[in-house]
Amino acid sequence: MYNTLQKIEILSKCIANDIELPIRYINLQGYGSKRTIKPKELERNKYGNPIVKAHDSKQEKIVSFNIDRIDIPVLPLDIDSDEISKIKTEDDLNKEVSKIYQKSDISPTDHNTDLLKNAIKSKKKINFTSESITETQHFEKDDNVDHDFVSKRLEELRNKLLDFTKRSALINSKHSERSKHFIRIIDELPNTLYQKIKDEEMYFKALPDTDEEPEDEKNNEFQSQLNSLRQNDEEYLEAIQDLGENSDDVVKIEVLERNLRDKLREKLGMKPIKRGKEFDIKNHAKVNNYNPDFNLPLEEEDKSSEHSDNFMQTLTLQKDLDRRMGHIQRLYNEKIQTMGVNALKTAFGFIQWYESDNSEDPLYAPLLMLPVKLERKKVAFKDTFAISSENEPAEINRTIFEYFRAKFGLQLPEFDEEESPESYFIKIKDFLSDNQPKWRLKRWVTVSIYPFQYMASLEDLKEENWEESHHLTGHDFLAKLLAGKEHDESEYLGESYDIDKITVDKIPLPAIVLKADASQYSAVIDASAEKNLVIQGPPGTGKSQTIANIIASSVNQNKSVLFVAEKLPALKVVANRLKEVNLGPLLLELTKTKNVTVLESVKEALDTQNDLKKTYNVTSDKTESEIIKRIERLKRYKKLLYDTEVIDGLSASSLLWKYIRLKNDLGKPNFRISFENPPSTFDQIKEDSETISFLEENKYFDEKTKQIKTDSKINFLKIGTTSFGFENFQDLINDIKSQ
Repeated sequence: MYNTLQKIEILSKCIANDIELPIRYINLQGYGSKRTIKPKELERNKYGNPIVKAHDSKQEKIVSFNIDRIDIPVLPLDIDSDEISKIKTEDDLNKEVSKIYQKSDISPTDHNTDLLKNAIKSKKKINFTSESITETQHFEKDDNVDHDFVSKRLEELRNKLLDFTKRSALINSKHSERSKHFIRIIDELPNTLYQKIKDEEMYFKALPDTDEEPEDEKNNEFQSQLNSLRQNDEEYLEAIQDLGENSDDVVKIEVLERNLRDKLREKLGMKPIKRGKEFDIKNHAKVNNYNPDFNLPLEEEDKSSEHSDNFMQTLTLQKDLDRRMGHIQRLYNEKIQTMGVNALKTAFGFIQWYESDNSEDPLYAPLLMLPVKLERKKVAFKDTFAISSENEPAEINRTIFEYFRAKFGLQLPEFDEEESPESYFIKIKDFLSDNQPKWRLKRWVTVSIYPFQYMASLEDLKEENWEESHHLTGHDFLAKLLAGKEHDESEYLGESYDIDKITVDKIPLPAIVLKADASQYSAVIDASAEKNLVIQGPPGTGKSQTIANIIASSVNQNKSVLFVAEKLPALKVVANRLKEVNLGPLLLELTKTKNVTVLESVKEALDTQNDLKKTYNVTSDKTESEIIKRIERLKRYKKLLYDTEVIDGLSASSLLWKYIRLKNDLGKPNFRISFENPPSTFDQIKEDSETISFLEENKYFDEKTKQIKTDSKINFLKIGTTSFGFENFQDLINDIKSQ
């Protein structure tokens, strides 16, 4: 791997010698693609980042590439690798070595220094440990793995990550007015809008108010009952349900809204309003000099000054915009809080496509997706909503990209982050014209919540995005998990260890900070031994507690732990477990949204590390000896309860359950089992064994004589660790005799 200066040196040599260079280009999401470029010119973009302008073999034109995101796996034959070196003097080498020592726990010995210098000179990858340095081993292909089989299983997993059904908004965005999780933009220029969202904040703008709302409908009582009707009026809800999914819905919604208001006026005994021509929001937009078409205009068609401001025009009135944006913000916050994922995207362009040549039902799939964040702001003393870039470029809708490839054999053109939406629209129109003439490109822009959280995982599971495909398919854990490599039988189901025996034998165990039973502690032991684990269990069985123990144990072994989960609450449960035992300062909670909060947690960890060592460094020979004594004592109790015969082949435990059943069968409130100190013998139980058996076999008394077949001596029977007491036993006998 070459650093930025080395890559600039390589690119300069390519320009000077007019030669091509194979590269792997990685965008901000980590998605990579292989291509060959012919570098033409080096410069910096407006952010000061080094870029190279080069002819791209994929797009067959000159494209700008960010040099920091270029990987150069192989040098051209015309360039000697010995000529590419950042380190030129002994002073440079010493500075590099000093930096490595500062960032690691390596001991600064002469041996380690020599190894480091040699590694830097030869550009070899190195592994650092607290004591030594070793060269990284090349990841050879494992012939024991069925790579083709693993590859097929990975393809199946990739498809499962994508929702290819028509329910997915990434396959078919219906834009139904019944849905409140999107807002559509009108009368804006795609390129201008795209650039301004990336560079600045953009505010949603409603159409001018119609001023038609009567004064007597503006009071709180009317508005409250109107909101209630929107949720409960069957006629209104049916009409909403019956609405189609075309763009005219917005007009029909207004009609239904006015009818609902008239219905409420009649119910409240208010004076009816004479209605004129039905309100048409599109005409209202035209009257106010806005183009109501969702197909956005071309740059040369419209030069309105409003296209360069910081407002995005919508086809809604203010009250409807506020209601819709409030709903989107709730969904936006919910996704971030529960999953740590920003699902809000601005979609530029939609493909109108059909499932077959004979189909007349169009489906609409978003094309380019720009991640944005949403905030509520005050502008000119009014609350409004603003979106801005997440500092990431737009990317193609991978779901429809993969779906078209799988279903139709179509490979949509890739989108380069240096491109504009308009230039990409041209590529798509040409592509559709050549491959699917019936399909169309819609120049729509929609801000919406999209199911986009699995896209990064999808790219990670692609073999072509790894340096060598066997780096993925031949990974030992992955190959075994997907049945592409044989397991040892012992690896399938982990047995619980005898924790007591291990402790008594004084075999070292990993440290834990929370209570754990044998199966939970066994999981910690296996994790400590770096075994791959799958821990399953229903809610309440201690999974999060076990994970917390694994983390604490690993940290105690000077390891770092990355804990990930699909949803944020799962992370918080484990974090709270560790905080309960004062290990909160060990956590670096990367889900926190503010950098200052992350830095504060780092400072807390550094400030309290010595206190933590004092708190948990409490192990002593005396403590260990006391634990062993308690284990031995519990083992004796266990033997008395389960392994010692008490009466007629019964253990004390079995006899205990007989007495519990006796209590239930009698149904007497004055019959009670009490607990006392453990007995030393079973003599008393043995003396009364005949009586106990007789009671059970004869249902406690003889039906003919109505008399109990025992006396009242057995007031207390001591069993194992338990003493049973019969309160008012004589009263019980008298009660039975009287029946």
